[in-house]
Amino acid sequence: MIRKNIQAILILLLLSPFTAEVLTGATPIMGFVNPINLCILVCLYGLGSIIIRELRLRLRIQYTEMLLLGFAYGIIEEGIAVKSFFDPYWKDLGIFGVYGRWLGVNWVWSLYLTIFHGIWSILAPIIVVEAIYFEVAYKQWIGNKGLIFSTIVFFIDIIVINLLLTKYQPSSLHYLTCFVIILALIFIAKNSKLYVPNVINSSITPQRYGLYWMLWGILFFVAFYLVSSLVPSPYIPIIIGLVLGYVSLILTKCFDSLSWNVIHRYWFYLGIVVVLLIIDTIQALIQSNIERGITVITSIVILTIIYEKIKRKQA
Repeated sequence: MIRKNIQAILILLLLSPFTAEVLTGATPIMGFVNPINLCILVCLYGLGSIIIRELRLRLRIQYTEMLLLGFAYGIIEEGIAVKSFFDPYWKDLGIFGVYGRWLGVNWVWSLYLTIFHGIWSILAPIIVVEAIYFEVAYKQWIGNKGLIFSTIVFFIDIIVINLLLTKYQPSSLHYLTCFVIILALIFIAKNSKLYVPNVINSSITPQRYGLYWMLWGILFFVAFYLVSSLVPSPYIPIIIGLVLGYVSLILTKCFDSLSWNVIHRYWFYLGIVVVLLIIDTIQALIQSNIERGITVITSIVILTIIYEKIKRKQA
């Protein structure tokens, strides 16, 4: 059992940053394997996923509430560590450095990344790794000392990124607002204060469930990129984003039942990752970007390996 825990931890430590950074093109695949970059990303994404997963078990909350912790993680990374919520010159902002900026906050960008990290950085990697090691999916992988150590390393990484990545520093009020929202999300998650209906029949096929997530992912990127570029008012993508955020909680509610098998988990991960692969493929073809092409091929190999592992467990 200990061996399976260690294997699951190692895979989650790598899969979380790979999904969120490499598949989005934020970190090229060759940069990802750079030891320094890998260490920073593993301590950020990997440990963040481990901590949130362990908190789910210790707080005895469901996956729906865990997703709220994933949203809190998004605020920690982008609001406190990277500071892209507030920095008008952040390299990835594009139009979002002006569109929807008010009181020193990139509002559309902030909502987009909060939801993005909750799904792609936290929920999806945890769900699929637990599918691979389903026999320990509802058991702790690390002890209390390991959790404390992981948390300390995680926050050291946050401080290092905050101080060294860019010179820009938001106001103390901006930081305070981040902390208040993070604590509010933790409180809601811990006390199950958010009503989320279970509207999906438990007999739904894994393929259809994965399709739901793929369609959700497509709508997510359309809302924040296409709509934002076409609609003058930033209120529209913000409203659509909030609705999609709530829909993601509804879809996640399905995992709160133990009757859902590992295949449903795999198709969820596949559905959410396919959206990124479609974007990668388009960019690889249009820009003749070999690295993005390598990313797509690597991802397909990883998805195939995961599927074979899960399939053997089902046999």
